[in-house]
Amino acid sequence: MVQITKKYKNTILLVIGLMLIFGGVRLTKQQTKSDRQPNIVKIGLIAPFTGEFADKGKELKDGSLFALHHINKNSKYKYELIAEDNRFLARDTITVYNKLVHQDKVSAIISMWSTTGLAVAPLAQKDKIVHFAVDNSSKIADLDYSHIISAMPDTHTSLSVSKMKKDGVNNIAVVIQNDTWGNNMLNSLSKEAKKENIKISSILRFNLNQRDFRIPINKMMEDKPQMIVLVIDPPALEIFTKQLRELGYKIPLTSFETFGYTQYKDLYEGDWYTDAKDPTDDMVKDFRHKYNKDFTATSAHAYNAILILSKAIDKLDNITADNIEESLKTVKSIEGATGRLEIPDSKIIAEPTIFKVIKDGQTSLLKE
Repeated sequence: MVQITKKYKNTILLVIGLMLIFGGVRLTKQQTKSDRQPNIVKIGLIAPFTGEFADKGKELKDGSLFALHHINKNSKYKYELIAEDNRFLARDTITVYNKLVHQDKVSAIISMWSTTGLAVAPLAQKDKIVHFAVDNSSKIADLDYSHIISAMPDTHTSLSVSKMKKDGVNNIAVVIQNDTWGNNMLNSLSKEAKKENIKISSILRFNLNQRDFRIPINKMMEDKPQMIVLVIDPPALEIFTKQLRELGYKIPLTSFETFGYTQYKDLYEGDWYTDAKDPTDDMVKDFRHKYNKDFTATSAHAYNAILILSKAIDKLDNITADNIEESLKTVKSIEGATGRLEIPDSKIIAEPTIFKVIKDGQTSLLKE
C-alpha cells in the first residue's frame, strides 16, 4: 500500500495542479468578461405622460429612448432612462424628482418646459444633480448644474420680425399666456420689433384657465393690427382662434412653435410661424421605422440633450456632478438629430429656428 501511494502521489499532485490552473484560467476569463461590461448610468426624465400635455411628454420620452438606442451601441457606459409622470404639476414634479434622485440614484435629469424646469433647478442645485431642461427660460440656466436646450426666444422673434418687416407689417397685437414662457417671448419680441419700428399696439395677457376671450378680442381689434402673434399653448390656442373667427375677424395669425402642437391645424390654414429646425431625413426615417411615429422637434431636443450628456460622461472615469459639468464644457459640437449643432455655451444650448406654414392641414417648410 505504501508503494502504491508513492507511485500515484505525483500523478495526483499533477491532476490537482492542472485543475487549479484550468480553474484559474476559467475564473480569469469570467472576471475579464465581467470587467468589460459597462457600468450603468441612469438618466431621469420628468414629463407629463397623462393630462393635456401628455403627447409632448411622450415625444420627449421617445426622443430620449431613440438617443439611447444609438448611444449604447458604442458608449463607454450603458445608459438607462427612468421616466416619471409629473402630470405637468409642480407638486408631482417634486415627488418624482425625489424618487429619481434619492431612490433611483440617477446621474442626470431631463425636464420639460419651464413649469417643470423651474421647479427642478433649485433642487438639482441643492443635491448636485446635472439637469437639462427642454425649455428656453434663461432663469433655469442661471442656477448651478442646470442647462437649457431649445430654440431660444431671440432666434424665434428676430426671424419672425424680419418676415413681418418684409411683408409690410408694422402694427401687431400680441396674445400671451401669463407664465414664464409667455413673458420671455413677449420681452424678446418687444425688443426685436422696436429695432424694426414695428408697433405692438395691444397686448392681451390671460391666465391659463381663461376660456372666454370675446370682450378682449373686440377691444384689441380697435387698434387695427395687421397681424396677431399668439404666444399660447393648446387648448387656449384653439379656443381663442375659434372665438376670433366667430366674431368675424379674418386677420393673419402667427406663433412660435405652437401651431405645430395643435391637432386642429385647419384653423391656421395659410398662416406661417417659426419652429425649431426639423430632424434630418435619415433620423426621421430611422425613427419612423422603429416607432412608427413622426420625429418631432420636441423629440429632437430630448435626443440632443441625451447625446450631449453622454458625450460628456463618456470622457469620465469618476462620474460626479462637478466632473460632468466640467466635461460638458468640452463638448463643442455634436452630430445631432437636426444635423451638426454648435455648442459655444454648455449652459444655454440654442437650436436653429426655421419658418413653417400650415398648408392643407399639415405643417411644411415655408419657401420664401
